[in-house]
Amino acid sequence: MRGVAASFKAGASRDSLGTEYADLENIFPEYYKDGKVYASWVNYEITAPFGKLLKYFHSGFESIYEYEKGFTIKNGTVEKVRTLDNTKTRQSKYTLEPEFLFEFLLEKINWSLVQQANLKEKKRVFVIFQTDENGSPINIKIARGINPKIDKEAIRVTGLIQNWDTYFRNGELVNMQWTLPIVFDKEVYEKKIED
Repeated sequence: MRGVAASFKAGASRDSLGTEYADLENIFPEYYKDGKVYASWVNYEITAPFGKLLKYFHSGFESIYEYEKGFTIKNGTVEKVRTLDNTKTRQSKYTLEPEFLFEFLLEKINWSLVQQANLKEKKRVFVIFQTDENGSPINIKIARGINPKIDKEAIRVTGLIQNWDTYFRNGELVNMQWTLPIVFDKEVYEKKIED
């Protein structure tokens, strides 16, 4: 089937690019009628986005729009059409404007604990988490830590974040995993905020 378009145009054997149209009557003789094929084997739900673009992803193929129409197809017939609401999707000020995140970390980290830890070279902890529907971090874990006390502080500080990004697709929360690097060096945040 290489070089054959899986579409049909009455009275034409090729499309505008010169690709030969498939002979649907020959391929689907028992289903072909009046230039169409009744796809009785199709059993799934397809969705079509509409409304305002809320978040652009991966060359547009996974982008999130305000709403989606869900078409439930059974034996080739549309049985149900429903509207799926993604309007609770939102981006956090922390991911839109990183200086807000730097200010938050500078304010919330227990710097006296950091000073007691007397960190030498390793000062960065990588925290992974998901969010609930309100953007509050859940399932917080250390991906790469320093020591038990500092790792525990990284988890505590991450848990204080409110209104992180939340994305909805098909009307349901997308369970995304976030990675947050926390640098336990006060001067780093002070410098980032000054810049």
